[in-house]
Amino acid sequence: MTTLKLDNIISATDLRRKTKEIIGRVKDAPLVIVSNSQTVGIMLSPKQYKELSKTIELYEDMVDLRDIEESKKRNDFVPFESMKKELDLAGDKR
Repeated sequence: MTTLKLDNIISATDLRRKTKEIIGRVKDAPLVIVSNSQTVGIMLSPKQYKELSKTIELYEDMVDLRDIEESKKRNDFVPFESMKKELDLAGDKR
C-alpha cells in the first residue's frame, strides 16, 4: 500500500502551472490535489488505477460470496437450475 507523503500533495495552482512535471511524478505514487486547503482530487497512474480497480472487484466478489453463503445458511438460497425449472426456462429459445 502506498503511504501518503507531504511530497504527494499538490495544489491545483501548481498542477495548472507545472502540468508536465506533475504528470511525470504520478507514476511513482498517487498525488492528492488540493484547492483552498480542501482535497479536490486524486491523480493515479494507469497502473495504480488498474490495481485499485482489481482490488475493488475482488472485494465486491468476496461480499457477493459471503452474501450467498449467508443466504444458504438461512435456507433462502435458490440454485439457478431449480429456478430455471420453476420458470420453465429450460427449453425456451427466444
